[in-house]
Amino acid sequence: AAQIAAMAAADAAKGAVKKVSALTGGWGESLAQGIGGLRDAAHSSAASGDEVKNVEFDVNLDLGVRKGGEEVSTAVSIVGDALDQVDKVIPVKTAVQYVEKAIGDKVKEIISEWAKDQVKGRTGVDVDAARAKLEEGKAKVQEGLEKAGLR
Repeated sequence: AAQIAAMAAADAAKGAVKKVSALTGGWGESLAQGIGGLRDAAHSSAASGDEVKNVEFDVNLDLGVRKGGEEVSTAVSIVGDALDQVDKVIPVKTAVQYVEKAIGDKVKEIISEWAKDQVKGRTGVDVDAARAKLEEGKAKVQEGLEKAGLR
């Protein structure tokens, strides 16, 4: 049941994002591809004897992004005549929650990657490598403090 719910939510989210892509200048297509990957992962994780169902439906999506992508809020409502079809596979409320979470998580991921690319392109600094060096330095400081008996 969880796999069916995840696949239904991912299908819906992917469809919604494809429509948004035309308005966003391309990052929506990347989001749609990522959500398609979520659906495929859920599908492949289903046991061989499990029944797989697909339901496509349109949604209205309100997307809010604040604090440079750190806070993403989504509000989804299923539109059209698909409510009954969705409800036969998964409760509509559950489908909406899965779609909202899938879109929100993917938007955060895409914005984070975009921001890292911007920093690297403008400064030449790899954010992930710099973060790793910082963590390495913190660990050495902690080790030094412990050896000195200050911790």
